Amino acid sequence: MGTVERYREDWPREDWTVTNRHGIGVYVDGDRLCPAATSIIEQMMRRGKLNPPIYGTDGYERRAENPELIFWYARRLGELAHDRIAARVDETYDRDTQGIVRRIRRLDGLPEDVEELDVIGELYRYRDANVRSDLVHQAEKDVGALMTAWEEWRSAFSWVVPFRAEYGMLREHTQWDDVAWGLRPDLLAYDSGEVVAVCIKTGSRITDAHRMQGIVTYHSSMDIDGVEIVRLDREREWYKRETVDPQGDRYMCLYADYLDASVRVFRSIN
Repeated sequence: MGTVERYREDWPREDWTVTNRHGIGVYVDGDRLCPAATSIIEQMMRRGKLNPPIYGTDGYERRAENPELIFWYARRLGELAHDRIAARVDETYDRDTQGIVRRIRRLDGLPEDVEELDVIGELYRYRDANVRSDLVHQAEKDVGALMTAWEEWRSAFSWVVPFRAEYGMLREHTQWDDVAWGLRPDLLAYDSGEVVAVCIKTGSRITDAHRMQGIVTYHSSMDIDGVEIVRLDREREWYKRETVDPQGDRYMCLYADYLDASVRVFRSIN
């Protein structure tokens, strides 16, 4: 059973940042590039190992003409929300708000011919609701709703232990010693004597990819007792909790697939 004390000792702070190499998010460890766990999970998605997310969810039947714009905005919104959450739970956290805002302003990661009004228009059509004419102002409004949901969850669980963004784990493959990947859990929570890895999600649903992030975190540390996914609902300003059984037959099989995928991704960039 994990303890908060052991968590602080065994998970040392690493000033690690994710770098994009060959289109894959990696952590640099000396001469080797260690793919981020999320990049490995994306490879599993492409190979059909995980059930893909469905657009119309939670009673909302929606379609997007340009889904890449919706996904781009959702990722930036997730970054902003995680940055705000980290600052709430850890006073020493070095916020990246201005960097995220710059990425939104510059439309970083989108084709050069895409303009801000294109993203705003797509959001309007997708949500069927009013959207502010300034993308940063819209993101701030949406983050405010997500933070209301976060505070509702946080107030119910006073045992939440912050896991700083600067912390990172490097884990090596159990069979191939030279193969490794990196990951950063969102939070660790201490519940009735158990340490639970909490994955905070801001999208429209909890997906298999989200569950796998928790599963990989669980198997990457002997001090993690359980996994919980918390989805913050922007529209309802509420949250949804889902506990994942990391020892369940299906997820044990998926973790074996993850280990195979980690070897492929690692070899492809080293």
